[in-house]
Amino acid sequence: MANMELDSVAVGQAGQGLGRSTMQAQRYSAFLCLANKGLPEAYLHKAAWHELACSVCGHAYSGDAAFTLGTAGLRCCEEKHGVASLPSARVLCSLAIASGDLGRYRQQLQLLQRALRIYDSAFGGSHITVGVTLGLMADAHGQLGEYHKQKEAGETALRIEEAEFGVGSSKLCSTLTTVASAHRNLGNYQQQKDILERVLGIDRAVLGPEHVDAVNLADAEGNLGNYVAQQELLEKALAIKEKHFGCNHPSTAIAMVNLAAAHAHMGKYASQQKLLVKALRIKQREFGQDHVNNTVAMRSLAESYGRLGEYHKQRELLERVLSIVEGEFGVEHLEVAATLGGLSLAEAGLGNYKKQLELALRSMTIVEREHGRKHVRSAAALRVLAQAWASTGDYKKAAQTSKETCDILQEAYGPKHVLVAEALATYAHAMGNLGQYQEQLQLAKSSLKTLELHFGSRHLSILSCLAAVASAHAELGHFQEACKVAERACAIAESSFGAEHLVTMSSLCLLANAEGALGHYEAKQQLFERALRIGTARLGEGHADVALLLRGLGSALSETGRPEAAKPLLEKAALLQKEHFGLEHVETARTERCLGMILVALGNAPEAQDILQHALSVFETQLGEAHLQVAKTLRHLAMAYPIGAPERKDAVERALPILYREVGKEHPWTLEMIRIQTTKRQRLLKESPGEPETGGHKLPANQSRLPER
Repeated sequence: MANMELDSVAVGQAGQGLGRSTMQAQRYSAFLCLANKGLPEAYLHKAAWHELACSVCGHAYSGDAAFTLGTAGLRCCEEKHGVASLPSARVLCSLAIASGDLGRYRQQLQLLQRALRIYDSAFGGSHITVGVTLGLMADAHGQLGEYHKQKEAGETALRIEEAEFGVGSSKLCSTLTTVASAHRNLGNYQQQKDILERVLGIDRAVLGPEHVDAVNLADAEGNLGNYVAQQELLEKALAIKEKHFGCNHPSTAIAMVNLAAAHAHMGKYASQQKLLVKALRIKQREFGQDHVNNTVAMRSLAESYGRLGEYHKQRELLERVLSIVEGEFGVEHLEVAATLGGLSLAEAGLGNYKKQLELALRSMTIVEREHGRKHVRSAAALRVLAQAWASTGDYKKAAQTSKETCDILQEAYGPKHVLVAEALATYAHAMGNLGQYQEQLQLAKSSLKTLELHFGSRHLSILSCLAAVASAHAELGHFQEACKVAERACAIAESSFGAEHLVTMSSLCLLANAEGALGHYEAKQQLFERALRIGTARLGEGHADVALLLRGLGSALSETGRPEAAKPLLEKAALLQKEHFGLEHVETARTERCLGMILVALGNAPEAQDILQHALSVFETQLGEAHLQVAKTLRHLAMAYPIGAPERKDAVERALPILYREVGKEHPWTLEMIRIQTTKRQRLLKESPGEPETGGHKLPANQSRLPER
C-alpha cells in the first residue's frame, strides 16, 4: 500500500517543496550563485531572511543551498531581532522546510516547535499562524512515523483553519489531506476516504469538475481494497492530465505511475509494466536518463519485473536506482535503504540468498540508525530481513525477526490492522519452518480473519495466509482441510495472475502436496509436472526454486511406483541446492531425505543410510535434536535398516517421543512408527531356533505409504 506519487511533492520521502521539473536548473543556479562571493552577502544584506531565494536571479534555493543560507539568515535575524522575535519565527519555518527537503525530519520538527512557541506567545493558540505551523508539524510527525502525533497536530490545525476560513474553504484542503494521511497511517481507511471525499468536493466546487486532485482518494479506495474504484478514479485523473497537459508531459507521467499501481493491486502486471515503461520514458526525456526524479517510476517498474519473474531486469534497474539515490542523498539515506530492500528481494528471486541477506542487513542498519530498532518505520526493513534469514536457512532468526516486526506493528496500530495481519502471515510461515505447526496454524488463521474482513475471501492479498494455513493443516495431519485450502488458493492465484504465473506455480505445489497427503499420487504428479514447466520457463533450469519443484515431482514419481524415474530428478535437485546453499542447509537436507527414501525403494540401503544420516545431522544442528524434522528423518532412517537391526530400533525409540509431543499419538506418522516397533516385537516372538525367518509386513518393510513433504 504505497503512497501515490504527487506532482508537488518530492519523489520518495524527501518532501521537496519545489516541483522537480525545474529542480535541476534551480540547483545549478543556486550553487552558481553561491559560488559568487558577493551574492550570499546580498541575500544576507536584504534582511528578508525567510525568503530563501537568490536576490539577483530570483531562483528559489533548495536542498543544501537553502539550508546553508537559511542557517546564516537565522543567525543574523536572531542577532538583530532576538531569538524569540516574530522575524526569527518566520526564518525558523523557512529553515524547517529546507531541512525537510533534505530528509532531516527530526531537525525540521525541532525548528517548527521553536517557531510555534514564538507564535503561540505572540498571537495565542487559536491564531491562524499557529494553525499553519501545526500543519507543517503534522507533516513532520508523519515523516517520522509518529502517526498519533500527526493526527493530533493536524486536527488542531484544522479546527483553527475552519474557524478562520469556514468549513468549505479551499484553504483547508492541504490540512485535510494531512489529517487523512494520518488516518491512513493509523489504518483508519474509512476515515481517510471520508476526509478525502470532502477535499475532492471542495476542490471541484472551487476549481470545477475536471480538477485532478483525485489521487489521494484513489489511494484511500485502494487501502480499503476497492481496487476497481481506485482504478476508475486514476483513469479519470489520467484523462484530465492528458487533456490539459498532453500525453508526454511529466505531470501526465505521474498519473501513469499512479494508475500502474492500481493495475498491480488487481494483478494486471503486464499492463502495469506498459504504463510504467511509458511514464519512465517521459520522465527520462524531461529530466535525463538517471535523474533523481525518475526513481519512483524506476523502482515501481523494477517491482513489476519482479512480479513477472523477470529478476535480472529487476536487479539491473534497481542497481541504477541505487547509484542515483546514493549520489543524490548519500550512502546512508533512507532512500538508499528502500532501494537496498528491493535489491534484496531481486537477489532472492535469482536464488542468490547470501547476497539477499547482505543487502537486507545493510538496509536494516540504515533504517535503524535513522529511526531506532523499535520504530514503526523499521518494521518494513525487518520483514525484508526476516525473509532473508529464512532464505539462508536460519529459521530461528527468521522467526525472531518476524515476531519483532509483529510486536512493533501491534504497538503502533493495534491487533486488527491490515499491516499487522500481513506480518502475522510472515510470522506463521517462520513458525512452520521451525516445526511449530500448532502455533503456525493459530497465527495464520488470525491473520486470515483480518485480511478477509478487509479485502474479502477471494482477494489475492490472502494467498500467503492460505499457504500458511494449508501447510500447517498438512503437517498436523489434517489432510482434507489442507486440500480444501490449497484448492482455494489455486483458484485465487489463477484467476488473479493467470495459469502460467509464478504465484500460480507456488499454489500448484501447495495443492500437489495436499493431494499427495490424501494418497492421490497421480494428481500430485500431474500438478508438480505443471508447476515444473512454469518454473523452468520463468526461472531457468538452474534456479534454486526449480530444485524444490524437482524434489516434489521426484517424490510424486516415487509414490506412483516409479522410483527409478524419481532418482535422477532428486539427484539434480540436491546438486542445485548444494551449489546454492551448501551441504549443511536445511533445504539440501530435505532433498537428501527424499533421495534416501528413493534409494531404499531401489534396494540401495547402504547409500540411503549414509545420505539419511547426513540429513539427520543437519536437522539436529540447525533445528535442534527434538525437532519434528528430526523425527521425520528418523522415521525414514529406521526403514533403511532391516528388521532387528539396532540402528532401526534406536531410530524408532528416538522418533516416537518427538512425534507424540509434536503431532500426537493418532497421527499417521506416529502410528507408522508404532507399527514398525510392533512388527519387530511380533517377529522376535515368532522366531525360535531352527525356524525360518518370516516378515511381518505384506508391503516391503522398508517402504512407506506416507508422502514426504
